[in-house]
Amino acid sequence: MTSKIDAVVHKVAWRILPLTLVLYFIAYLDRVNIGFAAAAMRRDLGYSGTLFGTASGVFFAGYLCAQLPSNLALRRFGARKWIAIIMAVWGVLSGLVAFTHTPTQFLVLRFLLGVAEAGFYPGIIYYLSIWLPRSQRTQLIAWFIFAIPLANIFGGPLSSAILHHGAVAGLRDWQILLIAECLPALFFSVIVPFCMTDRPQQAQWLTEDERIALRTAIAAAEQKASEIGYTGTEASLYASPAIYLFALVYFTTQIGLYGLVFWLPQMLSGLGLPQLQVGWTVAAVFLLAAVIMFVWSRLSDSKGQPSWGLSAPIAISAIGFLLSIPATHVSGTIGIAMLVTSFALAEGGGLAATPALWSAVTLQFPGELGAPAIALVNALGNLGGFVGPFLLGWLSDRGHGYGSGLVTVALLLFVGSGLAMIVQRRVVFEFQTNVGAPPSQR
Repeated sequence: MTSKIDAVVHKVAWRILPLTLVLYFIAYLDRVNIGFAAAAMRRDLGYSGTLFGTASGVFFAGYLCAQLPSNLALRRFGARKWIAIIMAVWGVLSGLVAFTHTPTQFLVLRFLLGVAEAGFYPGIIYYLSIWLPRSQRTQLIAWFIFAIPLANIFGGPLSSAILHHGAVAGLRDWQILLIAECLPALFFSVIVPFCMTDRPQQAQWLTEDERIALRTAIAAAEQKASEIGYTGTEASLYASPAIYLFALVYFTTQIGLYGLVFWLPQMLSGLGLPQLQVGWTVAAVFLLAAVIMFVWSRLSDSKGQPSWGLSAPIAISAIGFLLSIPATHVSGTIGIAMLVTSFALAEGGGLAATPALWSAVTLQFPGELGAPAIALVNALGNLGGFVGPFLLGWLSDRGHGYGSGLVTVALLLFVGSGLAMIVQRRVVFEFQTNVGAPPSQR
């Protein structure tokens, strides 16, 4: 029976993961291309580091406001329709950022972009929980999250190349960058309704036997999880301490991930690297980070989600941030190699923690409760995406350089690692004890 389920899951994964990965690649690129446009925008518009950090992070204030209602709407109307609507709106808003000329316009559009994108990421995590059995969920969610390093591996050189060519047809280099990278969202908003399937029972590309086998396997795992997971009503879910503990852990990881994503290109430029070399260096960082994420996620699933599967990669991320500080004082090829390695550990650790966290969240809040639980954890945790860029920009403006910001981020990540150990032992260890490990480990 296990081999049959594995074959069905393999078929499902090849059907839904490439599309969701491409969509998240587009979403993430639209979200972080501001980091590559930053130097040119500050040159032309006169923005300070603090203002730019605030504008980059205010995106997540919009996230907080709209994420829960957007995810509930996705649960009601289905991913096929709702994701298409979300992509059309954020594509337009992302393009409009290219035509801002004042701090107020910039802040407002970044906030609205956060509102528009709010339901995408948690909606896809919930969507994947509908389709994927628990025993393989961490590893397969990692393929979706691979869009983050992918967006930086390809997005870095692409963004640098566009900026390198300068102004065209009266548009400045950063305007061309923002316009060019919003077009895929508009294109795929038309494609999505024809490519997505909301639930396994609607999948005409599966045989009847495959649909039954998949639904039975997922339902059995959800039933087991419901025996030890959250047992209250959806209305009382918002008062559950576990929700806010998960959110705190996610908050610390997002401080590190987004702080590095938004400021890494500027850190490298500040070291005197040419624009094209900045793009390729960023790509190298995220390529190594992706390897770390996949290796860790595979190890985590093969070990049945051990108690250290969430806390250890967060600690690795903290160590990477600390190691990056002396690397900034070493010149030449050795210095670049040290920077790439340390920042890859910092980013890779945060990325590796993410699939493990969502696997634990859907374990604690199974079934239909997953939609509001994922949305709330993601909404609160993503405030770290505001704090990280702002913190590094604020400290830099006050003459402390990036070193003090990197140390502060590392300390917060160590706190997150400790909290992760608590939540992982409480949720996953209890599940392993009462329900058992995945089939491959029984």
